[in-house]
Amino acid sequence: MAGNSNAENLETVFVKQNGAIKIEALRRAEFLYRDTLVADPADTGTRLRLAWCLFVQAMHQAGRESILETITCDSEGADLLPGVIQSIQETDVDHLLQDCLRQTTTVMQLSRRPHERTDVEMLQMLVKLAGAEQWADDADKEAHLRLRDITKALILDTDLSRPHRNGNSFKPCRAEGE
Repeated sequence: MAGNSNAENLETVFVKQNGAIKIEALRRAEFLYRDTLVADPADTGTRLRLAWCLFVQAMHQAGRESILETITCDSEGADLLPGVIQSIQETDVDHLLQDCLRQTTTVMQLSRRPHERTDVEMLQMLVKLAGAEQWADDADKEAHLRLRDITKALILDTDLSRPHRNGNSFKPCRAEGE
């Protein structure tokens, strides 16, 4: 039932109000999705909604950065510049897009639902069109490494949640005395 409320939260973000995206509503939706995933990390529907939310935030932020560039070139906007700069620097487009890609690769690995996989492909294509092809490739490589480490740990019957001496919870570590 939590999934329905999350979907409703994201839908309210896109209600037209002066033609602008409600960024605070997007951030609240992101928080709710992440909170839901803490309780149920395998909830691919929520993870996919989080990926869409991150993508929309990244596009919004990219637009803000374009505006900043325009304002810095315009002497009339100079008095607005300090506030605009601080607001824009609070969010990083690169981080949002990379997190979006991490969420999509996780959904692709966990879900067999055709509509979710189609959404993932669409998001990944849009991120690549935004010029982040290398990040998409890196996210795929990272996902494959994660799967390899999980598979290796399962084969060796290792507790994945137990941190090991090297700080990596996916690398097997033999108990002392073995």
